[in-house]
Amino acid sequence: MTSIEKLAEALTEWGMNVAKSVLPNVAIPQQSGIGSLMQMLGVDVRTYNIYDELGFLLKPTMRRLVMQTLNKYLGGRSDA
Repeated sequence: MTSIEKLAEALTEWGMNVAKSVLPNVAIPQQSGIGSLMQMLGVDVRTYNIYDELGFLLKPTMRRLVMQTLNKYLGGRSDA
């Protein structure tokens, strides 16, 4: 495992910890357009949690973005 991969893994884990503490608290207002649409589709907006619904996509997406950024700025350097 290269230094960039190790750094990417550490940054991804840190980002996931931040996301796990923030995203469950995000609420969709019932009066908003998306809230009204969700209610029309039968989703209870009061108990809906976006992290429970889409959280599985977060880690691979975050890891890919972190790896691309690190490779862009640190990719030309030696591993030593």
